[in-house]
Amino acid sequence: AYLNQIIQTERGSDPMANDSWQQEQFVLSTFHAVPADAGDELPAILNACKEAGLTHVETAFSARPAILRALDICDEIGLKVIVQDLGSLSGFQDRTTSAATPETVAEAVKTYGAHRSVDGYYIWDEPFFEQLDFAAENTRLIRQYAPGKLQLIALLQSYSPDYHWENGLFPRYIDTFIERTDPSLLSFDYYVFDHDVDKGVSLEDSYLWTDMAYIRKKALENGIPYWYYLQLIGDIIGHQPDRITLERVRVQTGIALAFGASGIQYFNILDGILTKQGERMKLFDPVAALNREVLSLGEALFGKKSTLVYPSGRLLHREYLDSPADSPLVAGAPDGLFIGEFTDEASDYLLAVSLDYEQPRTGEIRLRQTRQAAAFDPGSKTYGAPERTAALAYNLPAGGYRLYRFAK
Repeated sequence: AYLNQIIQTERGSDPMANDSWQQEQFVLSTFHAVPADAGDELPAILNACKEAGLTHVETAFSARPAILRALDICDEIGLKVIVQDLGSLSGFQDRTTSAATPETVAEAVKTYGAHRSVDGYYIWDEPFFEQLDFAAENTRLIRQYAPGKLQLIALLQSYSPDYHWENGLFPRYIDTFIERTDPSLLSFDYYVFDHDVDKGVSLEDSYLWTDMAYIRKKALENGIPYWYYLQLIGDIIGHQPDRITLERVRVQTGIALAFGASGIQYFNILDGILTKQGERMKLFDPVAALNREVLSLGEALFGKKSTLVYPSGRLLHREYLDSPADSPLVAGAPDGLFIGEFTDEASDYLLAVSLDYEQPRTGEIRLRQTRQAAAFDPGSKTYGAPERTAALAYNLPAGGYRLYRFAK
């Protein structure tokens, strides 16, 4: 009777009108934190996620009993959850061929929605063209039965076998997704070390830049947030930590922040910094410390308008990026930086990222004119005293970055 009442009340209304989800904080999440057969180790896993600085966890490929146990724990420890349930409301690539029904979604929302930790629902993971209508229908149903909750769909990247830049189908895929689903958020993954660097393609020669630039462009055009899945597992296929380093993680987070991403999603905290038994791996403490910095910077940039993104040197695929000559702030910078510029009513901001993830870098960014500039300290979450300067001297660790604020 409860489900019928929900369905009859909502059926015939405009589901898009009920979509009131708004991002309220910078998000640091992980794709999979709840093993399908999770046992006594689940509290240790989720408490470690919280200690590692995550704001959210996603229940990708988890069974319902494990999801419900995770929600009980997250209710207590203050960790937000994005629920994926392949049995009732979610899809995966082209392996799910039918949309959820009003009955299954209403039942899932009743079951999960009683938990205060639920922040949203994972609608589809990497839908193909043929699944976009199903993903759109699932989105509409969630908007009807769980208004105000996030509807997350993670998009394919341009190294998909079918949709890439060479055949022109990747931008068409993104555009069609936006047209059909009217999303509240753009989220996608690109595992640059696994797909490119460890196969001999340098970071500077990766299609990562074009993917991120195009999705940023579409996010800005549609006035919606932009999240990015980055690589935390060194060997994606083998689910092994090999080949990943703190510096490789750091440079990915810096690139995401420079592009204006308001959410960073890890693939994956399990097998990346935690075992499936909840044991902490060698990168746990370094990544947890990095996450504290990322959250500080993400919060400092949250709500700021991304205005420009550009490299100081060569990138092979730079379509949809800006030119350094367009910058109203920067007159010149050494090669090897990627720069994001932001603005709000009171200030301009510049985030400089070193693309050298193997060695520290020092240098100086020359400004077009003398400005009052202050550097951000992630530890204290404050800016230093402003100083008038014509250049920004930097001393960055491998893959490191620094944020500056300029008074208007």
